[in-house]
Amino acid sequence: MVALVVSLMVMLVVSLMVTLVVSLMVALVVSLMVVLVVSLMVVLVVSLMVALAVSLMVMLAVLLMVALAVSLMVMLVVSLMVTLAVLLMVALAVLLMVALAVSLMVTLAVSLMVTLAVSLMVLGATTLLTWRPCSIFASSPASVFTGPGWRVSVAAAFLASVALL
Repeated sequence: MVALVVSLMVMLVVSLMVTLVVSLMVALVVSLMVVLVVSLMVVLVVSLMVALAVSLMVMLAVLLMVALAVSLMVMLVVSLMVTLAVLLMVALAVLLMVALAVSLMVTLAVSLMVTLAVSLMVLGATTLLTWRPCSIFASSPASVFTGPGWRVSVAAAFLASVALL
């Protein structure tokens, strides 16, 4: 009977030890699986956050570059339009000044020619109307006295008469 009790006690101890070992192994496996799942979820969440942050930074950089490119193109277009407008205004001003200068020179030349022609005609007519052939041989060889207070040089009278012919 003692042997039976001892063997029962040994079996009880062995079964308790086996149960304890098995439960410890199950607890260890479960805890390892929980740790693994939690660490995988943490890694997944961290990688998703990193991917989201990187994609947001890339999107922000692309948007900034596009905005910069658009603003540079707008600035270039405005600068070109302003430059073109200034060049056109300068060209127009120069053209107007040249046209004004040419028209003034033509007007001045025509006015001078008309004045010269009229004065020569008046001088020639006056000389022809009042000139006396004997006056050439007068005592004053450089001029001819043609009337009351009129003094006309012989050369001017000759040129006026030639111009009238």
